[in-house]
Amino acid sequence: MFTHHSSSFHLHCIIISLHLLLLLPCDHAQDFKTYYENCYKNFSCGGRIKEIGYPFWGGDRPYYCGLPSFKLSCKDDEFAVLDTGLNYTFRVFGIDQTSHEIKISRGDLQADSCPSQIFNGTLDKKLFDYGAQTEDLNMFYNCSSDTKIRPENPSLRDNATCTSRDSGLKDIVFFGNESFPVYHFDALISCKVKIVVPVDKTVVADFKRNATKELDELLNPSFDVYYKMNDYACNACKSWGGLCWSGFDLSKLTCLCQDGAYDHPCKQGVFLVFFYSTV
Repeated sequence: MFTHHSSSFHLHCIIISLHLLLLLPCDHAQDFKTYYENCYKNFSCGGRIKEIGYPFWGGDRPYYCGLPSFKLSCKDDEFAVLDTGLNYTFRVFGIDQTSHEIKISRGDLQADSCPSQIFNGTLDKKLFDYGAQTEDLNMFYNCSSDTKIRPENPSLRDNATCTSRDSGLKDIVFFGNESFPVYHFDALISCKVKIVVPVDKTVVADFKRNATKELDELLNPSFDVYYKMNDYACNACKSWGGLCWSGFDLSKLTCLCQDGAYDHPCKQGVFLVFFYSTV
């Protein structure tokens, strides 16, 4: 309220810190507050996977907190499983959110290196890059009994025997890495199933030299991949109290604040200067 004094006017300045004014209806504002509260929770599982945030989701983090190909679940509170939305999953051995490195291995082949249903295992290269020691391994299942290939080096093995845990049936599995000679594919034309599985190069080299190793010892060890993310935008967002978020628009990274989602960091407050005079 203004008060008039006949003698003089006195100018006063009051600085008020306000949160960003909402331009959305109240129900939308409440939605974003709920999104923020839910996505503020991180994913943890067992002793290795701790406080994992965007782009991952799962557990207490609803689906809208991450990207579809980054779903995590926790098995018996012992180890995490990554579901990329394909026909198979990956067991997670570690996630480094600073370097974006993930240590994983094929979850289905961990359970059974000779499963009755076998699926291709490559990752989406738009989302993931291989680590320096990771390569694709060509694997050929259900080959005829007389299938043979000429090894580049006769002292190194090019096949292994597996036994299905479901049926108990044995199968000879042929394998070769990315440098697998083209002429081998003609010899393996009888094989009914070919899959590509990411593996650790050093594990493959050791497996080829040691004929006593089981196929599980080739497929169970982890390999390194790196997920792709815009660190600059994400760090800017988090520095102002926001959460990295794509929400319902997967085409871009936005900043989730308690009052909305923006293409810029959250605003902690807006300083408004009010002048009034007294008389």
